[in-house]
Amino acid sequence: MDLHSSIHPAALDLMLSSANNAAQKGQSQYSTPIELAAAIARELPSFRPAIVDLTCGPGQLLAGVANKTTEHLLGCDLDPRASSVSSHPIPSHSAKRMVIHADLTLLYEPMRQIDFRADCFALNPPWSLNWHAVGTRDSRRLEGLADSEVPAVAKTFKAVRQAGDTIDSTLATLMIALDRLSSVGEGFLIGYTSTLERLIFAPGSVGELLVPHIWKRQPLAALPLADPAKPIPEPLQLSTVLYFSAAHDSGPTADGQRPRFMPRINGYNSRPDTVEQWKALAERAQAMLPDAPPRFHLSLRGNQIQVRLGLFDTALTKVNRALAKAAERLSDLDGRNPMQVVMQRDERNFILGLLRPGAEWTVDPALRDAVQAAVGQYNAVRAPLVPLPKIQRLGYLDESSDILCVKNLKQSATCPPVFRAGVRYPLATRSIRFTRTQIKPNLRGEDEELELSGQELAIFIKAEGELAEPELPSEGWCFMDGALRAANVKIGDDPGANVIHFTLQDLVDHFDIPEVPHIATTDPDRYNSFIALLQQLEQITARI
Repeated sequence: MDLHSSIHPAALDLMLSSANNAAQKGQSQYSTPIELAAAIARELPSFRPAIVDLTCGPGQLLAGVANKTTEHLLGCDLDPRASSVSSHPIPSHSAKRMVIHADLTLLYEPMRQIDFRADCFALNPPWSLNWHAVGTRDSRRLEGLADSEVPAVAKTFKAVRQAGDTIDSTLATLMIALDRLSSVGEGFLIGYTSTLERLIFAPGSVGELLVPHIWKRQPLAALPLADPAKPIPEPLQLSTVLYFSAAHDSGPTADGQRPRFMPRINGYNSRPDTVEQWKALAERAQAMLPDAPPRFHLSLRGNQIQVRLGLFDTALTKVNRALAKAAERLSDLDGRNPMQVVMQRDERNFILGLLRPGAEWTVDPALRDAVQAAVGQYNAVRAPLVPLPKIQRLGYLDESSDILCVKNLKQSATCPPVFRAGVRYPLATRSIRFTRTQIKPNLRGEDEELELSGQELAIFIKAEGELAEPELPSEGWCFMDGALRAANVKIGDDPGANVIHFTLQDLVDHFDIPEVPHIATTDPDRYNSFIALLQQLEQITARI
């Protein structure tokens, strides 16, 4: 094994923060000779379009495992030099390298968030480092292993956590790979034989539940090499290779042969999205670096909202339905003026929700200020000059999401109450088109039928028992102006589609109509200035 001392200084902070014994272990890192890596990889499926190494260093292991079918070599390493390493040629063919500069313990959570999976792992993790198993609220580390879909991984991690807040780097890397393998993916891991015995194979060891997923143990000292003239380096003679698969659950095979059910035919590739997901993780890792410039999903350009979702955000929306819906709503904001957005209650509540601490999407402070200013202006302009009676306050119900019934309301005297006093009911409003026909004389004195059209506010309130009302709109029971019940009025484009169940007077008489703050309460300074101005005008007119 080649010994590389002096890890790049830019990686030291990440290394020291990832393991509590990193300083004692020093700055050295080890690489696997290409020829040895090729010999180890003979047990893997021959078709390997994408190979992943979670702690790749200068990339010799990836280069050795690659074959003529390999199109992508995907690596991760603390050392930023690894992302540009090309000094190790890939034998007899070429493949695209993509190396992420990141701390694996921090990159694991983004892997889970986008459900990253791979078909092939080639691993030679750092040995005997005590990686931190937990993080902070803002930067989780490996806690997600407790929720792994691989039961052995979840139970092992919980056992590790009971013993402390750290986890051995070899054990952690194996667990991460098992958790992130595709349903029929495979991989191998190189580790010190004594470490593997102590952590995994010894009876009662913390990792013994992982043994069923290991189908072969191969001491490197006994590995047949393609070129006997190049012996295994002395440090590696104390190492063992573990071949593993999440789909395999019966432990090492008696004859050391690869299980028959595991695929090994050309043309096999169950995860065509691995590379795109790795690109998304690279983008996320770049944003996680301590010196990364702030990046906002929503910003202000000129006087318009600008929405920018990156590769990682797009990957998130593919596995999270709620985020997918939110992303659609974000796209609706793009290019719009903040004032346009805050004028509609649903849109206003949505963008105000984006401003809350801990929200999924990040907002430029400049846009945050512009939205809050627009809300203030909207409230000031919308506020009436004087207190309003109940019937006029109905026009402001679009600001409410529910309403309190204060008096039982029935459809008829013989029916049970549809709405009961003391209960709050969900409320929604929208404008509905109507047409009204009437007869009027024309200029020749002849009667002529005219059709007038317009829009009226409809208020919908949901209540129990709605299924018994076949014509009930999905929003709930409909309250509209009673005059629209006339025979010469058609509501909506489809007759009967929007039945008026109750009138606006019914609404006023049976529900608590919220007070509407008027300008004297919302903007007292402005109100008092208007009053003073009116008094001055009265004095002037009194002298005329």
